[in-house]
Amino acid sequence: MRRYGLVVLLISLLNIESAQADFAAGAQAYDGGDYATAFNEWQEPAKTGNLAAMVALADLYRRGTGRKPNAAHAFQCYRRAALAGDAIAQMNLGEMHLRGWGIKTDRFRAWVWFDRAATQGRDWAREQKNMLEKSMSSAQLAKARKIGKIEK
Repeated sequence: MRRYGLVVLLISLLNIESAQADFAAGAQAYDGGDYATAFNEWQEPAKTGNLAAMVALADLYRRGTGRKPNAAHAFQCYRRAALAGDAIAQMNLGEMHLRGWGIKTDRFRAWVWFDRAATQGRDWAREQKNMLEKSMSSAQLAKARKIGKIEK
């Protein structure tokens, strides 16, 4: 039984290294302007939980870099990474909610995602959260906090 666990661990480590290599290859392709290759290289790491790959794919979808923009796919990628704790995804998800990019405008959920990113030390997110708070009543702020507790 111990031997089986060691084999599983080794396979997992190899998969992590492979995913990191795929992400690096995607980043190199992106930097070279080959967005189709970057997109393809980031697919597998994103599926296996690589947060940077999820955010990178979301950016390609949102901006339409090398492909047709697809806000719904961008939202899904950002949300998955944001729920896993990625601060950049949280900021982008907050902005999508705030601006209504591909989804219905929702200032409460925007506040939630900015708050989560601000908690991780992201100054821009803190500024956005503070801006929203200034435009909210105490009841609206309480509603945003309640949504934040529910949506984890």
